[in-house]
Amino acid sequence: MNEENSDYQWAMDRALRILERRDHAVEELRQKLVHPLNKHYQVVAEDVAQAVIEHLIAIDYLNDDRYVERFGDFLARKKSLSLVGLRHELRLRGVDNETIEKNLPRIDERAQALRLLRRNYANKLNNEKGVRAAWRSLSRRGYPSDVIRDVIQQCCEEAE
Repeated sequence: MNEENSDYQWAMDRALRILERRDHAVEELRQKLVHPLNKHYQVVAEDVAQAVIEHLIAIDYLNDDRYVERFGDFLARKKSLSLVGLRHELRLRGVDNETIEKNLPRIDERAQALRLLRRNYANKLNNEKGVRAAWRSLSRRGYPSDVIRDVIQQCCEEAE
């Protein structure tokens, strides 16, 4: 019993240190506890990790709804990701589709893509190479092709 208690305490301390740096999704935290990337950290048993996670959820230290709102907003603002890109990044972190759809920040993809183009490609759209680079950049961020076409056309018209 004492060993189980010490495993739980170690796992709880580790989880709190992880959450101290930034919010995490439930599944993301579980993976860090059960499959640590750093070989210096001990592996936490699934049942111990589950007990830690349930406690953190109960005291509202761990909340996927809040995580989607905050991290989604961060990705939209700082990484200029589209809605498709946001969904993809959140799924990679183990957030379920229902939670994503319920809490995903609403963004104007067209306005965001236009800001990104103006910031990074305004003086590069005067040739085919620059247009292709801008297209690839927006495409990697998950913007639909009709939005990409429209904002590139608008930026090219503004430059004339």
